[in-house]
Amino acid sequence: MVDETFKCAFLEHGVTFYSDGMVGPCCQIDYNYREPNEHIRDKNRFSNIKENYKEACKTCLNAERKGLKSYRQSQDKFYNDNKLRYLDIRTTNKCNLICRMCDPFYSDKWGKELNVKNPLVQVDISEFDDIVFSDDVKWIYFTGGEPLINPKHWEILQVLVDSGKSKHIQLQYNTNMTTAKYKKIDIFTLWSQFKSVFVLGSIDAIGKELEYIRSGAKWETIDKHINVFNEYKNSTSPDFDFIFEIHLTLTIMNIWSIEKILDYFNKLNIKVNVQILTGPDILALNVIPDSLQQEALDILYKVKSANPEVFSSAISEVKNNINKVLFEKTMLFTILLDNKRNEDLFNLLPVSDEATKTVGSR
Repeated sequence: MVDETFKCAFLEHGVTFYSDGMVGPCCQIDYNYREPNEHIRDKNRFSNIKENYKEACKTCLNAERKGLKSYRQSQDKFYNDNKLRYLDIRTTNKCNLICRMCDPFYSDKWGKELNVKNPLVQVDISEFDDIVFSDDVKWIYFTGGEPLINPKHWEILQVLVDSGKSKHIQLQYNTNMTTAKYKKIDIFTLWSQFKSVFVLGSIDAIGKELEYIRSGAKWETIDKHINVFNEYKNSTSPDFDFIFEIHLTLTIMNIWSIEKILDYFNKLNIKVNVQILTGPDILALNVIPDSLQQEALDILYKVKSANPEVFSSAISEVKNNINKVLFEKTMLFTILLDNKRNEDLFNLLPVSDEATKTVGSR
């Protein structure tokens, strides 16, 4: 039975296309509740989720219990119909990086590194063009993989511009900032044809730390693109809404340099949206061992004022380090990737002495 007190605009009006041919109302839905893509034409789509939202929507519900703004709360405009208004398009796992907190589902380069037989996963959603290019659509979110290297993304934008529908659509992105162009397309000219564009740069560190956490990235290139996007943001006319912000995921890998990261973007007057990693478990904040707990807490208390809600939750995660038994696996994972990729993230983290003691005691 549906609980009418639970309201979510994505459940009513949203669909997320995944590269494996499955769909959900949004990207936060528990994987077990995703459905084959043809279900989006069903007027009762996602009824199972509505009946079991306490389990299916636990990511948002857990965030709200902690006093954090959930994904559900990010989109609160409802319509008096069952039409699809919000599209999340992630039709391929094609990516140019192998970030340490990622996996083959979101990056074909991870699949190649793990010798997956068919690392590139992508789905053709052309049978749903009537939905994607419908006058009903108000908001489209592109991520991946890396959306700015996805040909389908550029094809969709061009059709929307050519049809004149772009003026009524808000775009949102998560991009790794490794590129600001595609072939001969001028990205900013194309974007200016839309109602608004919100770009979140997925940046978890700066300098060498970023290059090791997001393997394959070059900080010099990303730094250049950060400034290009920021300059464009500062030069746009008042009648075009372009927002550029940073999306930072706080993990056991970057907590040690979070103050330096925030200072860097503060000097550029770029807002940083911080979220706390929920998986993989071995990279989460609650893995930090007792011996490093106070150092981590001191860092978080220093930056708490930058985002009190999120950093208060991060402090709680570190204090209640319920997964500290995984610390050895965290270090072995870090060293393994360092050796495989000829990188040196391990020695950039203030954990080497503790890791040596932990592993040595086995």
